[in-house]
Amino acid sequence: MTEKTEVPEVYAALARVMKGLSNIPRTGQMSFKNTHYSYLKADDVQERLYPLLVENNLITIPTFDTYNYIRGAGPDRTGVPFVEVHLGLTYVYVPDGSQVTVSSVGECQGSDDKSVNKALTQAIKNAHRATFQFPSGEPEPDDYAPKEEPAAPSKVTRQVAQARKPAQTAEEKEAQSQLQKLITDGTLSKDDVNAAYTIHKNKDAATAFRATLAELTK
Repeated sequence: MTEKTEVPEVYAALARVMKGLSNIPRTGQMSFKNTHYSYLKADDVQERLYPLLVENNLITIPTFDTYNYIRGAGPDRTGVPFVEVHLGLTYVYVPDGSQVTVSSVGECQGSDDKSVNKALTQAIKNAHRATFQFPSGEPEPDDYAPKEEPAAPSKVTRQVAQARKPAQTAEEKEAQSQLQKLITDGTLSKDDVNAAYTIHKNKDAATAFRATLAELTK
């Protein structure tokens, strides 16, 4: 007869916590130049998890594995420095002492005295998220298509478009010249010419100018 393997109670307790969790929305907002996104705040995770951990007799114990301070990126180390923390977060079921440890990493840019605490907070949040797999109920930042502004036409594009325009015909030039002469000598006003041309501008250019001239000089 095969003996039944006894499963540590800590796993059942973690499963109950997972069952009690619902969506934890991303309420943090980050804006930098053209980058805008929302993120999951560590305080929101802790606020939702704490009562469930207590209810199920679970405590957590973080243990530092490694700590790195990187003095900027690149061979010359001129980039923004950041702190990297590797830790193990142990979930302990208090009634029988059974436990399981989850490895995690947290990073924080900066070199002030709070950098380590921030990296540690991120590592703990990441461990909780990896353990309980709770959803945010929102699309991930990578799911959003980047909004790109339409690029201005290049000089070459403008030159090609200009080259594709049909050349003025002799009739068009003649009618346009006569209209300009009438404006110059004061016979017609520019506003009158523009108003009349608007009526005929859906025709080809030569016909539009001739029709405008005929209408204003009849």
